[in-house]
Amino acid sequence: MKRSIKQQHQVQLKQLYFKQKLNLQTEVDDTRNTKLISLNYSPLNKVDQSVLSNKWKINKGLLNNKTNRILTQQQSDSEADFPNQLKIIQQSQRNQIQTKRSISNKRNNSIGDYNQSPKNQNRPTSLYTSQKQRSYSNQQQQQQHRQQQQSLFQSVGIKNNQINDPKTFVQQYEITLEEWDKFGNRFPFGFQREKLLGRGGFSLIWLAKELKGGALCAIKQIPRKSKHETHFKELAFCTQFFNKGGQIKTQYQQNEGVKNLCKMLDYVIDPHDVFIIYEVCGYSLGTQLYDFESINNSYKLIPQKLSLLFKQFPVFLLKFIKRITQTIELLVKTGWVHSDIKSENILISYGQQDVDFKIIDYGSSFKFIEVFDKFSMATPEYMSPEMLTFILRENQMSYDSQLIESLVNYDKSWVIDIWGLGCVILEIISGLPLWMSYDTQVINHKGQKVMAQGLFAVSGRSFSKIVEKQIKILTNLEFVLREQNYSGIQVTPLLIQLLKGMLAINPKQRYSPQQILNLLQDI
Repeated sequence: MKRSIKQQHQVQLKQLYFKQKLNLQTEVDDTRNTKLISLNYSPLNKVDQSVLSNKWKINKGLLNNKTNRILTQQQSDSEADFPNQLKIIQQSQRNQIQTKRSISNKRNNSIGDYNQSPKNQNRPTSLYTSQKQRSYSNQQQQQQHRQQQQSLFQSVGIKNNQINDPKTFVQQYEITLEEWDKFGNRFPFGFQREKLLGRGGFSLIWLAKELKGGALCAIKQIPRKSKHETHFKELAFCTQFFNKGGQIKTQYQQNEGVKNLCKMLDYVIDPHDVFIIYEVCGYSLGTQLYDFESINNSYKLIPQKLSLLFKQFPVFLLKFIKRITQTIELLVKTGWVHSDIKSENILISYGQQDVDFKIIDYGSSFKFIEVFDKFSMATPEYMSPEMLTFILRENQMSYDSQLIESLVNYDKSWVIDIWGLGCVILEIISGLPLWMSYDTQVINHKGQKVMAQGLFAVSGRSFSKIVEKQIKILTNLEFVLREQNYSGIQVTPLLIQLLKGMLAINPKQRYSPQQILNLLQDI
């Protein structure tokens, strides 16, 4: 039933962007052609918009006059990390075109010579021989090309999957026919596909086994033809911190924050896909917090292992906050913004004496330079109110002008990720996903059975309604933490202080990573 609820959530996300569409129109064919958008707000200025939408996610560039180079620079930096493989692929494509031209020219020249030569008009045997020779030559060219292509694929690590029948593949790995058309059965050479782990807005994530040694890994498959080129952003992020093989780069080895990033072990680039190979990090935070049982037209909340652990040992929740904050601090120092921190993008594994947490999914990350110039959007319930309000304004919907004014001099790179972390903590305490719009039976702090929904869940997933609910809940945060605490986790004054700082409506008042770490220095 857990899977059923997640599927319904995914359907809601799709409906949000397909049905309402928020009047957002795709205006570009490539992320490098993003229109410039100024953050110097004036009611008299008409601001251009550029929205890159694909079912679930919207990547939006907000470039001001000072910094208009982020995405292009980021992509060029990413390409510089793997020039040799790109050159091999490009050279192969050029060779293929030259081979076709060569064959075509030979055919045209041979036929032209025969037609222009009177002597050849009465020599059908010679013509047959010439055609046979050309056919043999073409076969040699094609065979040579196939060998070159196979050599290329092996050099960059690509191996065709043994299952070529779409129906068999779709049934075995539980994907859709649409996903088959997009991702096919392509897979890196040297790995065996085990099962599908999850889906992203532009990717599939597979559990795989290395043929040499049998080690397990997670492989993220991203089609290169995607207009949004999330693979460049993800590779740029990964290669900032990790070398091939999963080694942490020397300058970050003593940093505590890097330990909470899922390690990139390798990457493979072929003409169709980018495969990013990660370590296996465990279970998603959400699945370890709650499960649901279907009851007629509603659900029943069933707390899971991690929720019970936080309830029994409150210090573990503070340790969790500290570790994720250390990672956000590292991102601040290196100029990165993850921009999609939520429970589904944090993985957990249990050790004998401790619990490890890892942040995943770097496809929405971006570089922050001087001032805030762009953001990436995934799940609306985890977005900050100023970002939701900006989208409303850009699409000429009603919005709160005070929240728009907070975007002026929006020069703190941590405000998005700190807000996301605050939302995750709020979700842990409430016991329900923030987006849960279905009636769910829970046990309140008085031991009574009541029906509840996620704290930021609204009908139709309207951005303006989400903002209204955010303001209402955060204005009465202490009351909400007491009355809508369905996890049973003890809410201490320190925890209240942290949440108020992380979820400050005004981004200028939002806690920085250093402020949070100062409060948790004894943890």
